[in-house]
Amino acid sequence: MIRTTFLVYMLALFFGLSSSSVAQLKIVKDLDQISEAVQRAVQEKMPGWKHRRGQPITGSGNVLVESYSSKDATIKLSVIPYDSKEEAEKEIKDLFAKEGAQRRLADLGDEGCAWGYRGSKFAFRRHNLNVFVSIEADDMTDKEKVAKQFAKVVADALKDL
Repeated sequence: MIRTTFLVYMLALFFGLSSSSVAQLKIVKDLDQISEAVQRAVQEKMPGWKHRRGQPITGSGNVLVESYSSKDATIKLSVIPYDSKEEAEKEIKDLFAKEGAQRRLADLGDEGCAWGYRGSKFAFRRHNLNVFVSIEADDMTDKEKVAKQFAKVVADALKDL
């Protein structure tokens, strides 16, 4: 009887969670799934960028490293999945403090910031993922705008994972 009551209680609790609560508990670790979602979004919203998947630095663990290039620029993307949203949140806040985040960006992921020369580097957290975007472009006048647009495309792509 106690087991049945406990089971009914647990099922009611589980099914009583709202969809936003379920999304907050989401833990994404599959780098291939992350890469495919980002590639689809970039192809759809920023066509013409060529994708290349790289290798993380030896010993850095489970990290997605990619680059996207056009004739004028190369955008570098790194995604680090953590075991929990809380761990990712702590790490990103530590980075913001260490790098002296120039601008907090409420419209980028769950929390984001820009830093570097003219705000050309972006970091944000989405669920348990910390994401880093930077751009290399010598003669591109609006490179910061392009990098931020790319970061937003990535943030949106990761929202539904």
